[in-house]
Amino acid sequence: MATSEQLITLQQNMELETLPELAGQINTALASAEALVLDGSAVRSIDAASLQLLLATILAAREKSIHCHWREAAAPLRNAAARLGLTDELSLTEKEQ
Repeated sequence: MATSEQLITLQQNMELETLPELAGQINTALASAEALVLDGSAVRSIDAASLQLLLATILAAREKSIHCHWREAAAPLRNAAARLGLTDELSLTEKEQ
């Protein structure tokens, strides 16, 4: 049996205004109990609230024993996470790629 995955594609500008739609997509994906793949390849800017949502997503997936990984994370996403000390918590270490 093939494992299904839910792909969550992040927008170019990850700001507070974009979070309700993203949160809805994430909640639907987590409810499916399928593996979750985050694609941050398009991210050009990201705020702290967006990083908090991503962290909450990863923690919720772990709590539900749902595999969650990054397909790709653009430099602005990685840099913002590093500035806030969230690289490890967001699983953005090089070995995760």
